[in-house]
Formats: sequence, C-alpha cells, structure tokens
Amino acid sequence: MKKTTALLLILIMVVALIPGITVSASSSGKIDGTEITWTLDDSGNFILAGTGTMPDYESATVAAKGTPWTDKKAEIKTVVVKGSLVTVGKNAFSECSALTTITFEEGITTIGMDVMAYCDALKTVNLPSTLTTLQQGCAYNEDDKEVEFTNITAVNYNGTKEDWTAKVTSIGNYNDNITKHLVYNPVQTNSGTNSGTDSGTVKTGDSMVYLTIVAVIALCGMAVVVKKVRI
Repeated sequence: MKKTTALLLILIMVVALIPGITVSASSSGKIDGTEITWTLDDSGNFILAGTGTMPDYESATVAAKGTPWTDKKAEIKTVVVKGSLVTVGKNAFSECSALTTITFEEGITTIGMDVMAYCDALKTVNLPSTLTTLQQGCAYNEDDKEVEFTNITAVNYNGTKEDWTAKVTSIGNYNDNITKHLVYNPVQTNSGTNSGTDSGTVKTGDSMVYLTIVAVIALCGMAVVVKKVRI
C-alpha cells in the first residue's frame, strides 16, 4: 500500500513539473468513396486532406444529407483545405458558426456553392493562385430581410491582380463578399493562417514521449522508495 501511494505521488509531482502537456482529443474520418480525410482537434482546428474531388452535399445541417462532420460544425474555428484536393464541394463548411479563418492551399482550382456560406464569425479567407472557379454564393450571408452582410475583413489571394483576372475565369452570383475584400499577393505560408495554432499544445503522439519519460522517472522514484523501505 505504501509503495502504491508513493508511486502515485511521484507521478503527480512529475506531471505537474512538465509545462504545457495537453493531450489533444480529436475527431477524424474519411469521405465514403474517396481518398479524402478530415480531422478536427479539440481546439477547433479542422484539416481536409487527401486527393481528388470532394462531392457536393445538399444540406448544411441535416446529417443524413450533409458532410461527415455536419454534427461537428459548431466546433470548427479554423479550416485548412490541403492543396492535394482539386475541388471543395457544396456546403462543405456552410453554417460553421464559430469559423473565423479558412485557408485553401495551392493546388485547389474550384470552390463549390455555399462552401462557407452563413458563417457569421468568418473574418479571413485565404485563396490560392491556382483557383479558377468560384461557384455561386461561396461566402454568402444574409439577414432575415434578405440583405447580404458579412464579417469578412480580408480575402487574401496568393497572386497578383493580373493573375486573378486571367485565372479566375468563372465567378458565380452572390460572391461580392469575396471580390470586394480581395488583397493581392499576401505574405503567407502554404498552411495559411493556421500556422502556429498548436502552440502550447502537445499532440497525442508527442504526449506519448512525455508520458514515457514520466514513467521512467516514476520507476526510478519507486526504486528509491523501495530501497528506503527495505533499509
């Protein structure tokens, strides 16, 4: 009994001495019939990765007709769509009420209808120079009087004004929320504004290293306790 109590005390003390250890829980999955995967960590950072074209979804809120992460939308705060995808499908992130920043990496060519529509907290959109098509109402929003409004303050396009004019050849209706906030040639990394969002958080894989160290130190402490007991 004394040995067990001593071991527990040592474990508690060692963990308390290691700053910033937080094991991040996450949700993840795969879109059926594709090679597209998604992950959402407990800080609200969402990553859509894989290859190919994402399918369209008919509903933003009904799970049976929506994306595999429909029931997680209220938790999403930032989104990064990897450039290995070609097209982002309809309603992918519409009605994500806490979403503030979305980044479409280089390689993406098409952003589908209502992809980020009705995201009231959305402020920053990062677009790639590879973009060719904005389908109808990508970031559309309106109040009950059908007056369009938005909280978007910057749409960062990773190219020049000439690039935009030459490459983005198809822009659907109701995309004023995108075009009127365009900023050309912003300074950004390929992972967009999500870079550094994990500061101070140790992910599950990294935490195993720390826990291993904790276990070794604890065993050493237990050995000392056992030795004293024998003496």
